[in-house]
Amino acid sequence: MLLSGGGLLAILFLFGLFLAQSLWRSWQWVNQREGERLTGQVDVIATNLERQFNAANRVLESVMRELPYWKNQPDGMALAERQLQTFEKAMPGVRTLGILDAEGTMLASNRRELVGRNFAEREYFRSAKQRPDAKTLYIGAPFVSVLGVFSINVSRMLPGPKGEFAGLLL
Repeated sequence: MLLSGGGLLAILFLFGLFLAQSLWRSWQWVNQREGERLTGQVDVIATNLERQFNAANRVLESVMRELPYWKNQPDGMALAERQLQTFEKAMPGVRTLGILDAEGTMLASNRRELVGRNFAEREYFRSAKQRPDAKTLYIGAPFVSVLGVFSINVSRMLPGPKGEFAGLLL
């Protein structure tokens, strides 16, 4: 028995609807599974970043506590640089640690080539200087460092005797 042209078109149309519905359900299933997978990855990344920011904050607080001692030693900045090198080696993802004065000049760093350079024009420095808060952990916008590396700065303001901006730890 032969189907007429209209019957064949109806069968093809129904078959097309079946395929479209199957593809739609497959897409929904994949979309849901991928969404769940991405949510899990975001949670892992967020937890990792939180740990890294907390560790960086503790290191900066430690440096802030030690800085008065280092400043009173004849070789204080050399002591500071050795401690910064130790911290950098112990912290994955951290490349540079430094102490900037109120004018933006690097007083000490784990990277010797940065000492004496001025970073006052950098956004992370200007931001902390314009809105000084000793309790704030400043997280800067991504930028290319003077060493040619894409970076994000995590820093703390150094307060002066009256709480004024006296420099930056990064």
